[in-house]
Amino acid sequence: MQQELKLTFNDLEVFSYLRSGIGSYLSDFIPADPIFVEIAFNEAVNNAIKHSKNNDDPTVTIKLKAEKGKRLLIRIKDKGKGFAVEDTFARLDKAYHADVPSDVLMKESGRGLMIMNQVMDKVVYNQQGNEVLLMKRL
Repeated sequence: MQQELKLTFNDLEVFSYLRSGIGSYLSDFIPADPIFVEIAFNEAVNNAIKHSKNNDDPTVTIKLKAEKGKRLLIRIKDKGKGFAVEDTFARLDKAYHADVPSDVLMKESGRGLMIMNQVMDKVVYNQQGNEVLLMKRL
């Protein structure tokens, strides 16, 4: 069975109301512990909110598509400027192969992309850097 869910919102407060429902949705499709996928999802949404809030249109759109026992697709898009995808992932690649000091790991921000890449099977950004596709085999 395939299900699709689409949500659009424009601030963190609205997303906080939606978060528990989305967690339930993910739990229905992920037989093992869904908490890691939920964390990766929340990191992607938090990035979208953070980088679009100073934009004229802070709208964030989320699409979740799940096929029970097959795969989960999560697409998150904001209307912000985006970021330099290739440069950022090159820096992340260096960080994966280096000893990262614990004070860097404990910072409040800067770990989202790393978490998403560790949890999900595939993470793909559009060229502008304002849309991400997260894929997980179920």
